[in-house]
Amino acid sequence: MAAGPGGSATASPVDSGGPSFLHVQSGFELEYNDNIFFTRRNQEADLISTGTLGLDAGVKTERLELHFNPSWRYYKYQDNSSLDDHDQFYRTSLDYKPTPRLSFSSEGAYIIDNRRDDQVDE
Repeated sequence: MAAGPGGSATASPVDSGGPSFLHVQSGFELEYNDNIFFTRRNQEADLISTGTLGLDAGVKTERLELHFNPSWRYYKYQDNSSLDDHDQFYRTSLDYKPTPRLSFSSEGAYIIDNRRDDQVDE
């Protein structure tokens, strides 16, 4: 997981010695935005704190690789607390190789994105 300026990210694997795995990721970021509403008039600035928590759980063998990646982000605005919100990301992927030359892959995602600057009105 990447972190922006002033942020940090950590990853800690939990390994039982078998084909299954669990990685925990977290991060924190501070962002100054000089126009949080993306308007030409009445521009307003704010400091935004973002906390992130994510998991990567799955199974990996010679023929099969399965991942489930849920993650959550929480946004806290210093001066505009009515804009505080959170995002949710749920991703999964499956790779299967029945033979060395034949493989099947599938991916899926369900995303709830509430961050205001991702929803610019024109």
